[in-house]
Amino acid sequence: QQIAELLFTENEQAIINSDNVTFAQAMQRLGVDATADPISTSTDLLRTDYTLAKLASLTFLSAERLTQCINSSQTLSATIGQLTRGATVTFEQVQVSFEDIKRDCRLGREF
Repeated sequence: QQIAELLFTENEQAIINSDNVTFAQAMQRLGVDATADPISTSTDLLRTDYTLAKLASLTFLSAERLTQCINSSQTLSATIGQLTRGATVTFEQVQVSFEDIKRDCRLGREF
């Protein structure tokens, strides 16, 4: 608390406190422990292994569309293809492959 007083004005601290309450409520609605720091909790969840459904949600694609995308790309088939067979990939595999995912799945572009 004392460090916050040195770093932030009273108004800034009020905004931070309000944001923390809002984030905790949102995390609680998602079923995440709201007593933990919501940002750290979210970050920790992102760094765990990925299923096809989890990667699909990260990319805003349906699982079916992501499966098509992976199967039609030699690069993605080689790097994260095990997702289409029910296996998982590590956060590091997703991180290394993300530029290929963006390119081959045409993320951010119209189909």
